[in-house]
Amino acid sequence: MTRVWPHVRRSSIVGAVGVLIAVAATTGCSVRSGGTIALGLDPDGHPVAYVHMCQGHINGMTLYNSTAGEQTLGSWAAPSPVTTSVTVPLIAPPDGWTVRTPFAELQAGVTYRFYGWTGDNSWTAGGPEVTAGDLAALHTDQVTWWDGDWGADGNHPTNAVTTVAEFHQHACDAWSPSPAVSG
Repeated sequence: MTRVWPHVRRSSIVGAVGVLIAVAATTGCSVRSGGTIALGLDPDGHPVAYVHMCQGHINGMTLYNSTAGEQTLGSWAAPSPVTTSVTVPLIAPPDGWTVRTPFAELQAGVTYRFYGWTGDNSWTAGGPEVTAGDLAALHTDQVTWWDGDWGADGNHPTNAVTTVAEFHQHACDAWSPSPAVSG
C-alpha cells in the first residue's frame, strides 16, 4: 500500500481535522454586532433607549425577560434603518416607530435583556442586562450599558453607568466589528 503523505504523522492529521471541526463549529451563521444600546429614564421616570451604531444598522429593538425563557416585554420597529444615534422613549416612541409589543412594567428580581435587531438578521446592537432596581437607581442624566466589561470572574457582563454624553463618546470603544460570516 502506498501512503499519500508518508512524511506526515497520523497525530498531525488527527490534530488538523480537530482544528477544522472546531473552526467549522464556531463559524456558523451569526449576526454581526454593529452597535450598542443604553437604557435610561426620562424626567418622569419612564424608560428610554439610546442607540449608538458603530457600523451597519438595526430595524428595531426588543426587551425580554431573560429569567423566564426570553419572554418579550416590549418590541419596537424603526421607520427606517437606524445607522447612527437615536433616542427612543419606550412608553411613547417617536413618530414613525411602531410598537410591536407594548412595553410591560418591569418586575423586581427579574433580569431583563435589551437588544437591537434587523429583519434579516444581518446586524444587531447589544444592550444591557438590567433589573427594575438597576433602572430605578439611575438619575435622569444617567444611562446603563454594557461597555465590554465581563466582570471579575470573566463570565458575567457588568454594566457601566455614565451620562448620555459619555455613553455616546465611548459606545464604540469596547465594540469590535464582527466579521461577516456566511452560513
